Amino acid sequence: MLSLEKGSKIISLLKTKYGDGKLDELDGLMVEYGNWWFNIRSSNTQPVVRLVVEAKTKDLLEEKVQELTTLING
Repeated sequence: MLSLEKGSKIISLLKTKYGDGKLDELDGLMVEYGNWWFNIRSSNTQPVVRLVVEAKTKDLLEEKVQELTTLING
């Protein structure tokens, strides 16, 4: 199970790592770059963190999903 504290730590880590992107914290953490973006947020109803990633190409998408999930899973 993922605690709220662990979810907050993950989001804080990603905020620091991707601080050079355009950040928005309205709903979790949204980070935008020119050719890809991601949103990560703690669920309000389940002990999980939700991650959404979009990119201009399939290769870039796969690269960024791998990169982010590696960071999230520690």
